[in-house]
Amino acid sequence: MLTLELTPEDAEELRFVLENCFAELRMEIERTESGAFRAKLQEREKLLKRLLDDLSK
Repeated sequence: MLTLELTPEDAEELRFVLENCFAELRMEIERTESGAFRAKLQEREKLLKRLLDDLSK
């Protein structure tokens, strides 16, 4: 497992960026008609959610 050490300020900035990406990704998933592409986006959504959860610990 890879470990990344961040200052509190860096962690907050990363959280901000991920939250914005997460919001945009949700909209993209809703607008996507291709089932295969939607599935890939949903996998990315799971990853972003996990990263955000890890940053909140």
